[in-house]
Amino acid sequence: MTAPRRIEPHRFALPALEVGALAVVLCAQAVLWSRDLHAATNYDEAVYLAALDALRHGQALGSQVFAAQFPGFYDLLRGISYLTGVGVVAVRRGMLAVVIAGTVGAWLVGRRYGGPRGGILTAALLVVAPPLDLFGWQVIADTPELALVSLALGVGTLSGVGLAAVAGGLLGAALTVKLTALTAAPALAWIVRDRLLPAAGGFAAVVAAELLAHVTALGSLWSSGVVYHERARHTPPVIPHPHRQILDQIPHRTPFFVLSVVALLSALELLRRRALTTWPLWLWVALVVLFLLVHKPLHYNHLIELPYALAIAAGATLGAALGKLPARASLAAALVLAVLVGAAWVQQLHRVDLARAPEPVSNVAAARALARLTPPGAMTIDDRPIISFLARRRVLGRFVDLALLRWETGSVTDGDLVARLPKVQAVVVSRALRTRPRVLAAVRREFRKAYDAGGVVIYVRDGSRSSR
Repeated sequence: MTAPRRIEPHRFALPALEVGALAVVLCAQAVLWSRDLHAATNYDEAVYLAALDALRHGQALGSQVFAAQFPGFYDLLRGISYLTGVGVVAVRRGMLAVVIAGTVGAWLVGRRYGGPRGGILTAALLVVAPPLDLFGWQVIADTPELALVSLALGVGTLSGVGLAAVAGGLLGAALTVKLTALTAAPALAWIVRDRLLPAAGGFAAVVAAELLAHVTALGSLWSSGVVYHERARHTPPVIPHPHRQILDQIPHRTPFFVLSVVALLSALELLRRRALTTWPLWLWVALVVLFLLVHKPLHYNHLIELPYALAIAAGATLGAALGKLPARASLAAALVLAVLVGAAWVQQLHRVDLARAPEPVSNVAAARALARLTPPGAMTIDDRPIISFLARRRVLGRFVDLALLRWETGSVTDGDLVARLPKVQAVVVSRALRTRPRVLAAVRREFRKAYDAGGVVIYVRDGSRSSR
């Protein structure tokens, strides 16, 4: 009698129980990670939303709109906005959907190494990994890049030449969003090692298509996305003790931290015995740590690369370990892990609620004033661009980001800004512009002060709407 064909863990033969468990995990993530959708925007989000608004109204990326990230990120934002509309919560919801799709990729990776239990455990660990739940809904480049990397690794675990090409294309898409996607390239190369050529083809095709789409602005995009960041390496630190924060960002008393330590120790023991099948994922973790150690200046959003990669490596490793235990021991261990993950979810639920804060009243009031003082569609220069965004006014694309870092790196100068004052109907001063005497002198010559409250001053050009 012929022995029944063995079903590999990475092949799709999904029982209803596994589908239900995955649905529960994804719903738990959506509930947890969406609780702060209405929270205050941070400065980076404001910059990217203002850039998106400028792009949607005809300004060109690179040549007219300053792009601190790679162009794929802005193309992703535009794609999301066509589905959700242009608004803080709307775009955040779209970003969260992309991140949840990345969790499906994590499930596929865990399933490849640890079977159904490994897949669910890996996805669940990603859901409860702090501080991802504080960033997963934000309009930033790091989370969609990580989600695309996770999808690339997950699709790469599936058999088939075409799927290898898709996996390579997903990694290429991640790279067009953020350079840190390269930290996962060795892991994907190993996973698709028997189909490396189609994977490389998919990767090259996506990257080439993105370059072709922006071919007329490649010089500007190189200056803002590469040269700008290279010059920023020589500026002062942004966060205190950045290298210490690489590990300290994960609270050490959380179940996720404990399980990650257990997984790391297990991986080291298996490595000693040359039995570590998940080593490509741990290589990804190591390369992420190396990136964080050498990158300057580190921001808090950069740090989340570690818990994301760690969740996938730890989940896959623990899942593989479950498969090596006797049936009863494996079931008991799985139940213990389920309880720990459930406790972690409840813990994170309280944490995200504590972190929630509404948009500052000063920003909302200034946005209302700007909308009252200027005609619809008016162009502005705004060093706190969320004010113009909330007022539905367009920020002049070159100045969507007026962080102090831009002056420190020379990517913007007082002369640049003064020369373009005739193009705008209003100037909003509340941050970096307060420290630019030459700019302020020119603004006061050409505009009149129409609003001053809550640390925000709005100057409008004569002929704009008058204050009531």
